Amino acid sequence: MVPVGINGISLGQYHHRAIYTDAEIEEVFALADQGMSVTEIARKMEMPRSTVWAVVHGYLRGKTPSGWRRRDV
Repeated sequence: MVPVGINGISLGQYHHRAIYTDAEIEEVFALADQGMSVTEIARKMEMPRSTVWAVVHGYLRGKTPSGWRRRDV
C-alpha cells in the first residue's frame, strides 16, 4: 500500500521524483530536534542545505496522506 494525496499522487519515498527515503527524512527531523543547524545536518546527511531547510520547515515532505492505494512499487 502506498500513501497518496488528495489528487491521488503518491507521497514520500513512493513519489516518482523522490530522491531520499522516508528513513533519511526522519533522520533529518531527529537531528533538527537535537538542535543541529541546517548546515550541520546537510553536511552529515550529504544533502543540499536548501533541501534540508525545506524539509525542516515543512516545504518538502510535509503532506499528510489522504488515503492509501495498492500500487506496484
